[in-house]
Amino acid sequence: MANGGNFNTKESKMRKYVAMSILVIGMIVGCGSSSSDGVQNASKQKPKTKQELCEQGDGEACLYIGNLYYNGEGVEKDYQKANEYFKKGCDLENGMSCGNLGYNYSEGNGVERDYQKANEYFKKGCDLENGISCGNLGYSYSKGEGVEKDYQKANEYFKKGCDLENGQSCNNLGYSYYEGEGVEKDYQKANEYFKKGCDLENGMSCNNLGYSYYEGEGVEKDYQKANEYFKKACDLGYEKACKFVEN
Repeated sequence: MANGGNFNTKESKMRKYVAMSILVIGMIVGCGSSSSDGVQNASKQKPKTKQELCEQGDGEACLYIGNLYYNGEGVEKDYQKANEYFKKGCDLENGMSCGNLGYNYSEGNGVERDYQKANEYFKKGCDLENGISCGNLGYSYSKGEGVEKDYQKANEYFKKGCDLENGQSCNNLGYSYYEGEGVEKDYQKANEYFKKGCDLENGMSCNNLGYSYYEGEGVEKDYQKANEYFKKACDLGYEKACKFVEN
């Protein structure tokens, strides 16, 4: 462990996060048909572009294009255009599109900041089983952004997000158990959720579990295990954990 100075502390609920990664590789998808005996028909259809697929009602294609505009990948970065495609994807029942649009309303990216509008889209995304949207709605309830602060409701949404395998939601629920926010304080339960978040590659969760092992909170004190989790957090890009890794 690092010597001297202030030691690592548990990290609280992370600010809203957004899923702007490109989900589908390649700008076209094949749609040629084949006959029943496996021989390809002579009249092949031209592969459709993402733009065409989006216009024809493919919500994931709309999400893809929105992400390109959000990140400025292959096109000039344009939040307003990104939001147009996220809106279309959301209208087509693509939960991640709803979550991304909600995030942009919460941050004022390409639109006027509007927490209530953000929460409407987080709610729709969560209802469509998008874990990130559930986590973001939980965050809004935990901070009172656009809604009345309500830790119990926050934890309900963190739980749903975690069940949908969003690691940050697991971390946030673990932190609620650690602090006793909306639930009875329970270090063991907190560590269960930190462990799940860490298994889902969430660096903050790994850091928090490492801290529990370092301090012996809800687990037997174990510096070796603490170091393993700090190292994993560091490897996952959670920089605060890196200085506590023992080489």
